[in-house]
Amino acid sequence: HFLDLPEFDESMFDPHLTGAMQVVMDVVSLGRSARKQAGVKTRQPLSSVTVYTHDAQAHEALVSHADIIRDELNVKSIAEATHAADIAEFTLRPNLPVLGRRAGASIPAIQKALAADPERVYGELESTGHASLDLDGTAFLLTKDDVISAVSGKGGLFAASAANVVVAVDATITPELRAEWYVREVEHFVQGQRKDKGYQVTDRVRLALTCTDAAVTAALTAAAQDVAREVLANEVTIATGPVEDGALALELEGSKVVCRLEQ
Repeated sequence: HFLDLPEFDESMFDPHLTGAMQVVMDVVSLGRSARKQAGVKTRQPLSSVTVYTHDAQAHEALVSHADIIRDELNVKSIAEATHAADIAEFTLRPNLPVLGRRAGASIPAIQKALAADPERVYGELESTGHASLDLDGTAFLLTKDDVISAVSGKGGLFAASAANVVVAVDATITPELRAEWYVREVEHFVQGQRKDKGYQVTDRVRLALTCTDAAVTAALTAAAQDVAREVLANEVTIATGPVEDGALALELEGSKVVCRLEQ
């Protein structure tokens, strides 16, 4: 049926919530960028993410919507940094083909000023598109095009930044986190097998898993109830053993997992 589009009801618009959701989306986007830098797979859980924001509203959004950020970034906890420099290093250098034409002999002084206060300059360029430098008492206005910038994490962290938000992830993978990744990958694999067999989303099944690596077997055995609940299995059996050549298998860092499903 064709219906008229509903009229906009301004009373239903919540600018505070809209602003908070923008902060959440920015943090999640930067966190995913940092995960990508670290080469960590999406379903691999990580222990923590640390976030720097520059204002009280952004802090409130982090606290109020921490559960969304944890789920989207697949991390166990969120911490906040007091200063961006606590978790990231900012490297700024003049973009000589652009800046050289109007700065000329001031380039050495600009390089010195950039090295002295990179965090402030980077933040101002990201948030407003320009930043002021003090060149021996003379103000010099920079634009984003004048500078080549880079952000890197401190202390083994991987960081990404934009518009006064810095997000850094700890990519250290403990045995416990690796075991959880095994479980999530297997659950995803089994769900794909359910779909390929044409099962309905409510169909209950019996699941048998064969793993070539005892560590994977141990991880799945410890999480057997979670696996059963996730894939709607009334019965789950897990064993270590060889898999047949040519069998459809999930590859996990050199090991294999084969599943058998029955209704």
